[in-house]
Amino acid sequence: YHLTEGLAYELANPLFTDYAAKERTIYLPPGTSMGFRPDYDFAFPVGAVVSKKFSLNGSAIETRLLIHRAEGWVPLNYTWENGRATLNRAGFIRPMKTRVEKIGEVALNYHVPSLRQCASCHFINNEIKPIGIRATHLNTRQQLQDWVAQKKLTEAPSDLSVVLSEDDWRDASRPIDGRAKAYLEINCAHCHNPKGNARSTGLYLQAPR
Repeated sequence: YHLTEGLAYELANPLFTDYAAKERTIYLPPGTSMGFRPDYDFAFPVGAVVSKKFSLNGSAIETRLLIHRAEGWVPLNYTWENGRATLNRAGFIRPMKTRVEKIGEVALNYHVPSLRQCASCHFINNEIKPIGIRATHLNTRQQLQDWVAQKKLTEAPSDLSVVLSEDDWRDASRPIDGRAKAYLEINCAHCHNPKGNARSTGLYLQAPR
């Protein structure tokens, strides 16, 4: 597959990762599509790939893949050096600096996870799954409507305006409670729920809408 042939997408509220910029794509094998699910991650065909490329200070650092194989989702991480991406199973922590708007220069330890550590966030209901590919996270910039028109998304309601939208946690004009809930939803709730990796803590952040 070629990720350049994938569907570029954005989240209403992106996950925070050490101030990195991200490019997200979904690759679907020719002739296939995603199946809409109102409250869960979309149904993907075997061979689908979800990718996320991370950059800091204008330079690529890593690309994370989730590949949907017959046995389920498999994570692979590639790290970038001199314009070349190499499979990195072990991960690493790299001291870096970057400039952040309204803050200035920030020193950080950028963390590239090992393949085992991928499961710490993506392990849901005892299997690895994508996190952001849900209707509420994707209900922005007419993405869902465009995918339906392109026949890349099936089983969606005829009126997609019924899909819940999230407040943008970065938008200071929005109510603070909605912004806080939106931030927790994308950054924390995939672990802190009865089916997530932090279920043993009993600290759940997902609540009925």
